[in-house]
Amino acid sequence: RPTPTPRPDGAIVHIVQPGDTLFGIALQYDVPMEQIQQLNAGSIGPSNLIHVGQELVIAIPAATPAPSTPPPPPTAEATATPETGSVCVLAYHDRNGDTFRQADTEEMLPNAVFSLGDTSGLLGQYTTDGLSEPYCFTGLAPGTYRVAMQPPPGYVISGPSDMALALGTAGTLEVAFGAQRGEEAPGEEESPGVIQPEPGAGGEEEAGSVWPQVWRWAARISGILVLTLAAVVAVLFVLSRRRR
Repeated sequence: RPTPTPRPDGAIVHIVQPGDTLFGIALQYDVPMEQIQQLNAGSIGPSNLIHVGQELVIAIPAATPAPSTPPPPPTAEATATPETGSVCVLAYHDRNGDTFRQADTEEMLPNAVFSLGDTSGLLGQYTTDGLSEPYCFTGLAPGTYRVAMQPPPGYVISGPSDMALALGTAGTLEVAFGAQRGEEAPGEEESPGVIQPEPGAGGEEEAGSVWPQVWRWAARISGILVLTLAAVVAVLFVLSRRRR
């Protein structure tokens, strides 16, 4: 079997030798004769006539498939950022008690404690400093919330102590709670550092303490009487001795 001669383009060619026939060449290369005829249709003569030294293409390289371009990775769908809202709070000194803040005359109050919650429970708390408010609870999903305020020590709230809020999409709600200086009921004020007796105990203690005092005074009086009587007896004894 002849050694195939490849061309630069990769095609296999055969140089016709004396005595070669087209049929014999096809047998030598184990290819169909029709393939050689098709590849050399312009150089083979009638009745498959070939001549010595003629170059016949036996086979051409199979077309190398172009490297397939890998499909681009699927584009990650942008995840929609959930829209959130805020509830902003402050506490102020409601001087006139009208539950509406006059910013020029009603200053913010420190040490008020705000609590924010929803149906799941408490979400957060904040204690005011009276300077940096309003303070905002952020990152809140749309829904219903409840905010409550515990007034600073020495103050009483001037309006409702809690409030229900409906927060919309990406909204911000601002609420202000007023408080006034508190006054203790008459008779309830206690002196600092003085321990007051418990109600109901004073009467029993006072009643129980009278008799010990009576006995102490009786003992003192009895002692005085005994001493006086002894002195009188001594004087009488001395006088009786002198008369003898």
